[in-house]
Amino acid sequence: MSREAELIKEIDKHIKKAGGLYGLELPDSDLRIIQAALVEKEVRMSRIEAGDVVTDNGYHQEVVITRIDKHGYFEGYYVADGVTVKGLEIKNFVKIADKSGEWKSCRGGVYFQRKGGDPPSEE
Repeated sequence: MSREAELIKEIDKHIKKAGGLYGLELPDSDLRIIQAALVEKEVRMSRIEAGDVVTDNGYHQEVVITRIDKHGYFEGYYVADGVTVKGLEIKNFVKIADKSGEWKSCRGGVYFQRKGGDPPSEE
């Protein structure tokens, strides 16, 4: 089963469950629109580009990508200390943040700030 088919199956399951819980009665055409939007978001988040932050959930931790070559290797720098890395294979990493913000230094290391500032905190 393709990844898209798996996503659609999961989305169908959640939409049907939510419809039963909240009394939603959506026509099939609306469900298809919702499915398409969710699949598009998943596909967009899975594409890794220069400027994105990735991790291998292991040795390398968080890395900001500066350049990707046509062979699937990339250069970048560690979020934690800014040290440059080269020759890492993109297939071993997953995207955790896109380039819609920037990493800023702070006392405890770094934090990610979205463009336009962070949303107000709830108190």
